[in-house]
Amino acid sequence: EVPTFVPARTILPGQRDVRRLGTASYPNLVVDAYPGADGTYELYEDDGLSTGYQRDQSVRLPLDQKVRARRRTVTIGPARGSYRGWLRRREVEVRFVAEAPPRAVSVDGSDLPWSPQRREGHWCYDTSNATVVVSLPRVDLRDTTTVVVDRATPKARSEAEPLIDGYPGLARRIAAISDATRALVGDENRHIMHLAQTPDRIARDPSSLVAELREIHERLGDIDDLLARASAHHTELESLNPLDPPRATEALAATRRLLATTLTQFGA
Repeated sequence: EVPTFVPARTILPGQRDVRRLGTASYPNLVVDAYPGADGTYELYEDDGLSTGYQRDQSVRLPLDQKVRARRRTVTIGPARGSYRGWLRRREVEVRFVAEAPPRAVSVDGSDLPWSPQRREGHWCYDTSNATVVVSLPRVDLRDTTTVVVDRATPKARSEAEPLIDGYPGLARRIAAISDATRALVGDENRHIMHLAQTPDRIARDPSSLVAELREIHERLGDIDDLLARASAHHTELESLNPLDPPRATEALAATRRLLATTLTQFGA
């Protein structure tokens, strides 16, 4: 695993589903807004090929975040400048990172509907990354676009925030444990799969986040007993074929080490 460190209040623009920039302008724009305090960023674009930028043939797009107790706001635009190939209107996705499921989301004063998965013109909750995702189909970057997350109540946030702190890493660990043991623990794999599918259930019902994440912390430690039983079973089977490599028991031993590290790091 390679950690990524991001300063509080950072606004980080990028693209979705694109490995490299092969055109004169981002085909879509993703704005990751990190919590902690107010922040600003100015996105610079030019055609990437000519020296036109030396003649002011470029665009600067201001991005701004305001963090308050009751709401988080990201403002996009208006863009300044121009050059050939710049896309004035494009898809924009705003991601409010490390945010509990909100009460509502609005764009330019109009409420945006919720969807259980990413869908243009809607907001959804990406549980695996503890992020509110707002997908806007066509945004005129010459105008000002304001996206507002009406945050959960202070009581709801006080319950949710300690649980989502670190959950993206914990979710990846649980998924890795599930993948590694799927063919080794038989019917009992359903217990691991239940925990691995937590993000899907929360995405369908964000109000269940606290109950679902508490269940993970209560039940994750029980998986080691399950893996120990499976290891004993495979040890017996492998003893019948001593010339074959003990792949199953080695895989289970590695998974138990990963689980032990996970329990220590995440306090589950």
